Amino acid sequence: MKIFETLTSKNILMPFAAIYGVGLAPLLVLPYLFSAYITSFAISESAAGLLVTYNLTAMCLAAFAVAPVVHRLPRRPLVLLGTALAVLGNIGVVMVNDSASVILPLLLSGIGYGVVLAVGNAVVAGYEDPEKTFDRVVLLGTVLFIALLVLTPQFASRFALDGVMLVLIVLHLLCLPWLMATPEQRDLVGEGASTCTPQAGKRSYLFLLTPLSLAVLAMVLFYFIRDTMIWMYAERIGVHRLGFEPGGLGLIFGVHGATSLLGPLLLIWAGRRFGRSALLMFGILASGGVTLAVSQTDSQWLYGGLVIAWSTLHFFTYSCLMGVASVADKQGRVVAAAGGAVMAANGIAPVVAGYSVEWGGYAGLGAGLVLFVGLTLISALYVIYRVGKAAEDAQGEASPQAGEA
Repeated sequence: MKIFETLTSKNILMPFAAIYGVGLAPLLVLPYLFSAYITSFAISESAAGLLVTYNLTAMCLAAFAVAPVVHRLPRRPLVLLGTALAVLGNIGVVMVNDSASVILPLLLSGIGYGVVLAVGNAVVAGYEDPEKTFDRVVLLGTVLFIALLVLTPQFASRFALDGVMLVLIVLHLLCLPWLMATPEQRDLVGEGASTCTPQAGKRSYLFLLTPLSLAVLAMVLFYFIRDTMIWMYAERIGVHRLGFEPGGLGLIFGVHGATSLLGPLLLIWAGRRFGRSALLMFGILASGGVTLAVSQTDSQWLYGGLVIAWSTLHFFTYSCLMGVASVADKQGRVVAAAGGAVMAANGIAPVVAGYSVEWGGYAGLGAGLVLFVGLTLISALYVIYRVGKAAEDAQGEASPQAGEA
């Protein structure tokens, strides 16, 4: 029961509402949005993909714009403004009748999503134990993901794009009570708060250009490029290469969604027994290995098992990534910008995956996956080294002061 009490505390529900209830919500229903654009506007797949790119680009740029100054802006008004923009943009999507007119509402909602995501991530970074908090926030996020996986198709099949937008609008409005509890930086006091003082003498925008900040952003970017590359082709591999029937593949992906809940649960258990650095390395290698095997296997049984394991490892590793990013900067600038890196990766990955397959088929796709696993690993090793060194320096500075006292 203790875990239930923790999950329902304000310190968990508020960032969950910002990060998943608003910020990442469009990505959770992205397959249904993509299909709904095609159906509602009678456009091609490439044109529908371009609409997704507009929305993701706006999210990415908004998150990057807010991230460097998120520790200085009024967070509660900012998160409510972002939510209002997201809701108004989604209402605008429902009201237009053609793919050209929908671009402006998509840009508007994308700005709102990016702002709310940046603030939600920054709030967690200000807590005393942000890594543990992210574990629990991601756990609730997977529960929401499963719920949307069940609910959204019902509305999409009956009302097409209007149905998907309705789900998002209602979700955002339901999150408002928790968003109203968004703490300001000065309000982060007591048990859940960080005791770190702001770093003096560093200009906020330049801070994101420091080696540690760039390494964190690169780590997140490379990880999500690799994961999205295989996600783009997972259905085609199952149907066109391995001969799955749509019903059978749908069952596998349904289980894939349900088992995503195991990822953060596994991390909560393992985090008490192993160091977070070791768990991050394991997650990067294991998730990378599983997705590589998905791209290369010729066995239906192995494919099914790998796809199911994939979701568990993805959410396990995602929790590790965001936890490490939050430790890198207690003011929340880096982890806020990391949300923008996720959006950028989702925009870059389809292009990289397409060229990889054109160049060398599924073997070319596998080579691309290996490349980005390696880049993620190199970035993560540097981040772990720098974060560990910073912790040692902080302890060294604190020890003489304790001795003088």
